[in-house]
Amino acid sequence: MAITGHRPAGATGEACRISGWAVDRAGLAVREAPSATARRIGRLPPFVTDAEDEYGPSLDILEARGGWLRIAEVRDDHRPSDRPARPVFAGTGWVDGRGVRVASQSATGRAAPRPDGPALVTLAGDEWLAGAGTVRAVTDCRGGWARVRYRLLPGTRAAGPRSGEAWFTRICASQRTTCETTPP
Repeated sequence: MAITGHRPAGATGEACRISGWAVDRAGLAVREAPSATARRIGRLPPFVTDAEDEYGPSLDILEARGGWLRIAEVRDDHRPSDRPARPVFAGTGWVDGRGVRVASQSATGRAAPRPDGPALVTLAGDEWLAGAGTVRAVTDCRGGWARVRYRLLPGTRAAGPRSGEAWFTRICASQRTTCETTPP
């Protein structure tokens, strides 16, 4: 499904056009508002290990506010087995960005969500964050950019901090592989 970045009237966060997946093994709580004290309106299926694979429900990220992500279009489409599809949350709601992951096919993490933003970390060679590091949380998003908490894998060559927060683009929602075959 194409992500439109639609925001309802009165929304204060900036629209996002990215997708990711949930990684909470208990099932990520969906809240009515971007707060841990807001009323819980649902729960996403848990992140599970099945056979020799791990997967969680996919979701579209529409907006970010204070480390919370407004989500929609939850799907259980990454099941590697014959296990029946799990019921998913329908509608929109807010989840804690610490329980969401994305993959980035970009080698540069920036201080601002724009191509000319100052580089904070740059991976060497033809590496992407998706293969050279792990995303620990999604903390913000704007358009096709995601601000993530990252940690580079041992042995990854890079200029800049081996862990931290930076804005990455070329966001890929695939939990198993990259979305394209050649680096930018």
